[in-house]
Amino acid sequence: MSMRAPLPRPWPSLLSALLLAVPLALVAIATFASPVPPPAGAPAGSAASGGPGRTGRGLTSRQGADLILRGGPIYTMDAARSWAEAVAIKGEKIVYVGTSAGVAEHTGPRTRVVDLEGRMVLPGFQDSHIHPVSGGIAYLSCALYGLESKDAYVKKVKEYAAQHPEKTWIKGDGWTLDVFAPTGIPHKSLLDAVVKDRPVYLESSGRRSTRGRPAGP
Repeated sequence: MSMRAPLPRPWPSLLSALLLAVPLALVAIATFASPVPPPAGAPAGSAASGGPGRTGRGLTSRQGADLILRGGPIYTMDAARSWAEAVAIKGEKIVYVGTSAGVAEHTGPRTRVVDLEGRMVLPGFQDSHIHPVSGGIAYLSCALYGLESKDAYVKKVKEYAAQHPEKTWIKGDGWTLDVFAPTGIPHKSLLDAVVKDRPVYLESSGRRSTRGRPAGP
């Protein structure tokens, strides 16, 4: 009885191919998704492809856009056309991205045109959110929210300290940097004047800055 040698299995070669393909794919994605700088010698904000721009559907020059931004570099986040000179907005939609010359047809009698004067435009998002737990805790402490002056802050801290002699620390938050312009930094002398026997720790409304004083004179 003769025996036939088993055929080689394709799995090792297939696995090797996959292991090679995945890194190459990642490199390709990173390469094509990377920002493309404006062409050398081109004016700031020129479209990377050099074309006239892209126009949204259903918009005619007679209608006109609500808002046009032009006169500065506009970064589009599009790997193929990363930079533009102008953008037109109608309602809540961007209806044109391209050159300053091309955006002219979207100008209507009620269009607001903003000259960027060389300033850059970046896409972004607005994040509205709350912190219910920490926000609730803040109002159980020395809450400075809604106050609009240094005197109001100092008065609130003084009143809170007087109402809570049992607290070893005076803690709170809610002050804003703009009240302490131009530096945005409160001076400790404000707290020294009203709380002399305990440490004070106050966070700003954005939770990115704190101000305090140690215990004692």
